[in-house]
Formats: sequence, structure tokens, C-alpha cells
Amino acid sequence: MNTGFKKRDKNLKLSEAEIEARTEAFANKADADLVEVAEKNLDKTAQRDIRFTVRMNEFEQQQLEKICAATGFNKVVAIRQALREYANKVCPE
Repeated sequence: MNTGFKKRDKNLKLSEAEIEARTEAFANKADADLVEVAEKNLDKTAQRDIRFTVRMNEFEQQQLEKICAATGFNKVVAIRQALREYANKVCPE
């Protein structure tokens, strides 16, 4: 039965140089992927089809409810607005 996973070769012994080279290649590929995502031109008005589940404690839930009561926003809009404001503060365009 093929599970789609490669079995590890228990007899494979790599030198320190080979391990370092593989680690560096892996890190470079990861960095390249981040740059590619960062340079992608995204549409701010695109359809929202990505979902997140955010776990909160009671204190955080109470803060969110106070924000919603003060602003009239629902919880999702309040979180989006907070994200937008924080992003503008931390990494302005």
C-alpha cells in the first residue's frame, strides 16, 4: 500500500558539511518563498475565502465585546479593522 510518504533510510549517514549544505538550501528556499509572497500584488477588495479560528480567553472576549459596543462594529469587522490599523502602523505602505 502506497501512503505517499517516503520511508527514511536508517543507514543514511551524512557528514556535517552535507547537513549544513542541506540546511542552508532549505532555509534559502523558505526565504525565497517569503519574498515571493511579499512581492505579490494583492487586491484589497478580493473575495474573502480564507477562514481562521481565533481562540480567546474571557478577558480578550470581553475586550472585543467592549470594542464592538463602542464602535457599532460586529466582531469580524472589529478584528479586520484592528488588523488593518496595526498593519498600517507596523509596516506602512
